[in-house]
Amino acid sequence: MLEATRIVLKSYTASFRVPHFHGRQLTLSVPPPSTIFGLISSAAGYWVLPGKELPWLGYRFSYQGRGEDLETIISYGKDGPSYKKGKLVRNVFWREFLFGCELTLYLPKGWEKYFHKPRFPLLLGRSQDVAYVAEIKNVKLSPATEGRLKGVLLPYKYIFSWKIPAVIYNLPIAFEDPSHLKILNMQIFGVVEEAFVSQKNDLFYEDLASNYLIPVFQVENLLHEF
Repeated sequence: MLEATRIVLKSYTASFRVPHFHGRQLTLSVPPPSTIFGLISSAAGYWVLPGKELPWLGYRFSYQGRGEDLETIISYGKDGPSYKKGKLVRNVFWREFLFGCELTLYLPKGWEKYFHKPRFPLLLGRSQDVAYVAEIKNVKLSPATEGRLKGVLLPYKYIFSWKIPAVIYNLPIAFEDPSHLKILNMQIFGVVEEAFVSQKNDLFYEDLASNYLIPVFQVENLLHEF
């Protein structure tokens, strides 16, 4: 049994850029762990990393639909912004986004204080993807071996061994240097849109208020391989 705080955040839009994909910015349908740690850091007002202070976390994400929009960006080279005849070089491309979004975040009790009065804006992706806190509630999570999954990340070993339909990505866990964005660690996850599992495991927990299982990631697994 885990004593937890359930924090529900909602936003009109969200976007979690698919890594290593150029020319058209696609979005993941579930935020990577680095987005979650960035969100927690914004609420707390200081850089939060997986460790003794935050030993575990769990989350799932849902949205109502997808869209695309044209966006202008500034072109960058190795020395910074690119210029041509004294003017910034700009580029136009298609960017995919999600709308009608909801993130259900589970944290150890005590972290709710930061979401009652967040220090900085809460974002689900880019600066325009502003979120708000819709609910904060203390709950108990029970270990579970059977149930439905929807809008979650699963480590690749569970995807392959349990034959769960998913799209596989190598995703950042967190960035340890706020000034240079040095990656703390990368892990291979499967993005699970919806599935049913019935397996003995130590990963899934159940919130009685939800119809879905929650993968709870321990800090040692986030910093090392699952």
